Amino acid sequence: MKKITIYIIALMIVLMCILLTTGCTTKPVLDNQTGTFTSPTVPPTTQPSEALYKVTIAQQNNTHADFIKMDSDVYNQGEVIEFYVVNEGTETLTCANSPPSYRIYHQIEDKSWEIQTGVSETMSPLISYFKPGETTRVRRLITTDWTAGRYRIVFDCGISREFDLRRIQKLNLTPEK
Repeated sequence: MKKITIYIIALMIVLMCILLTTGCTTKPVLDNQTGTFTSPTVPPTTQPSEALYKVTIAQQNNTHADFIKMDSDVYNQGEVIEFYVVNEGTETLTCANSPPSYRIYHQIEDKSWEIQTGVSETMSPLISYFKPGETTRVRRLITTDWTAGRYRIVFDCGISREFDLRRIQKLNLTPEK
């Protein structure tokens, strides 16, 4: 009994250390902003999911990553990622499909990108247009069976955004005999 109590106390100390040392390690990159617009943006009304992290990672230039709205750029495996597009530009955004289609890419070891299988959407090959301030519907990605790493959402409108998926650390809670 005494040995189990020591294990529990040690486990609690380790968990406290992990919680106290975890935190944001990246800073927002202000250079990637395409401009500040005064028109109000009204996101679609749905029940939002909550990411465990509120982190922004550096995005590729000229991809209009700020048009793709997400509550974070860092998620844990198994979390549901919600995102949608808002035309924050001053011109009409033209997409090749209706609704706008997207693909998810996963960065592999050699830093190249491969398509994430199992993520598809029915679309119509009709061009869709979004005036400044207009939005698409909310899309959801369930990351339960995904590998940890860097991902990229690429829309047929010429916009993309990257995000990181972190591996969930599993603790062994069974005491040694």
